[in-house]
Amino acid sequence: MSFEYTVLENGFDFILLSLRNLWTIYNEKPDEQEKKRLMKYALLHASSGVELVLKYYLLQNHWTYIFSDMNSANGDAFQKGKFTSADLKTILERLENLCDVILTDEQKNNFLRLKKRRNNAEHFVLKESFEAIQASIHRSISSLIQVILQYYDLDDFNEKEDVMFAEIKDALRDLKQHYDDAKTIAQIQLERHPLGKYAMTCPECGEDFLICDDGVQCFFCDYIGSGKSAARQYIENIMNISSYSAIKDGGEFPQYACPECGEEALVMDVADKTAFCFSCGYAAPIDTLVFCAECNQPFEGLEDDGCICHTCLEKLVEND
Repeated sequence: MSFEYTVLENGFDFILLSLRNLWTIYNEKPDEQEKKRLMKYALLHASSGVELVLKYYLLQNHWTYIFSDMNSANGDAFQKGKFTSADLKTILERLENLCDVILTDEQKNNFLRLKKRRNNAEHFVLKESFEAIQASIHRSISSLIQVILQYYDLDDFNEKEDVMFAEIKDALRDLKQHYDDAKTIAQIQLERHPLGKYAMTCPECGEDFLICDDGVQCFFCDYIGSGKSAARQYIENIMNISSYSAIKDGGEFPQYACPECGEEALVMDVADKTAFCFSCGYAAPIDTLVFCAECNQPFEGLEDDGCICHTCLEKLVEND
């Protein structure tokens, strides 16, 4: 078994470990001693992750930029990994001076303060409040996400890096302090998709990051399903209408065959006065649709048309 990580994979892995430690603290309610230990490693991992992810950007611009002394940089030392790399302060300076990355004072201060706390935790005595440490971690990770989305080309990530970045987004979503960070990532990914401007409300998370493209996919919560199943879940989870109650109370479950694609993935949302299909993305105002007197499925037309859809009309003609 080979043991190999790219710089970016390594950085992402540290960030992910930090986020998972934070999740454990908030959700599993460990005792005081375990809570302190988890926070300590969340701090150490976050600091290492921030530094590696930023160092990756230097490396993408030129391999010599990650040497502490660029004048002593040589290819053999770089290939063997036998050199002293730049510290965080130098990394930030080179990002701005050599790579045209504009960092805000807040972002730089967040990174540097995190590193200072990390050094104290690793080499000296860390005497700070629990709240101060966790706030520092949250601010630094948020700042890092901002830098990644502004300057990194997500399409350049290799398969493993792409998977790990998706895992980071999932971990961010599960922490209320980073919910908006996860939404920002999803928004950037959505904007890069050809169908992004047609995003719909996800039946699983309720956010508007769902696209219909040979099935449905949510860029926020990673929900995947068929158009038919997504329509049913939307009605039950978002509209709060259960199929059992609809039948029991003599009502109708508002899921129908789409007049555009024919899939049973059309939802009639009376509250929004809109009908939309989770299979093909078709959408129309409800008042432009009528129900066929033969098959009871909606189609575009007027009451004066006799309320028979084209499919049923063709069948009637054939039978005659």
